[in-house]
Amino acid sequence: MSGNDNIFIGASSGNANTTGTKNIAIGFNSHVGTNLTNAIAIGNSAATTVSNSLVLGGTGINAVKVGIGTNAPTAELDVFGYTKLGNDAPKIRMKKMTSTLTAFGNGSTTFNHGLTSSKILQVTIFVENGSGNFYPPNYTHIPGVEYQYYITPTAVVVHNSTSNTSVLFGQPVTVLITYEE
Repeated sequence: MSGNDNIFIGASSGNANTTGTKNIAIGFNSHVGTNLTNAIAIGNSAATTVSNSLVLGGTGINAVKVGIGTNAPTAELDVFGYTKLGNDAPKIRMKKMTSTLTAFGNGSTTFNHGLTSSKILQVTIFVENGSGNFYPPNYTHIPGVEYQYYITPTAVVVHNSTSNTSVLFGQPVTVLITYEE
């Protein structure tokens, strides 16, 4: 090996690195590719093939779930708290609520959001018609599937159109709220 300033910890780790510099591989059979710089692989059979990268865990049966703010991650990246995507982006979270649309014309279904309404950035709503089709608010191309919504200080209210919601009465409705810190 002719690489410099590398750290390899674990049986069979770093075997593929012959000319790279400033790389780290931690874990059984963890590797960084040949001639890389600043590459890090952490975990059983973790591997990276590009410089200036960090890989946590392997793939397949060696894949890991990363938790930030949680000790029991349930997804590949599970963040408990707000997420920020970019320097000038707001810190955001999402909240999903489900119910069934009220079964009469001019009726409303209320979703108590428990948020400061001025922090709500976006509301996405879809109502299923029972056949696997999902309809957004104000959809008028098919008779019987029109509804609207509005936001109050305490709730998102999904309101049936007086004369054009009959196909959706009693059907599943999903509300997804994106809000900032």
